[in-house]
Amino acid sequence: MSSVITRSKIINAIIEEKIKNPSIKLKIQDVCTIVDISRQSFNRYYSDLKPYMNGEKPISELIKGEDGISCNKLLSSYQSKIIELQSILNGMEENH
Repeated sequence: MSSVITRSKIINAIIEEKIKNPSIKLKIQDVCTIVDISRQSFNRYYSDLKPYMNGEKPISELIKGEDGISCNKLLSSYQSKIIELQSILNGMEENH
């Protein structure tokens, strides 16, 4: 598999996992399992993607170059999470 294809698969995996749960920090091993590469390969060739996995950089930067993944999908995921957190906060305020 070429490094360009592998990189694209890693980026897609990061984006998809962040869309599912925006607040998590992704584990390198989890992404490697999804993409079917070794952790050593990730660390050697794709370590520049770590900040996106940790939430240090916005994944919207990754989406710009990827086909098939919509910024709207990401935004919708974040909005859903915000609504969920607001609901939890409102419940806590009522109990307090």
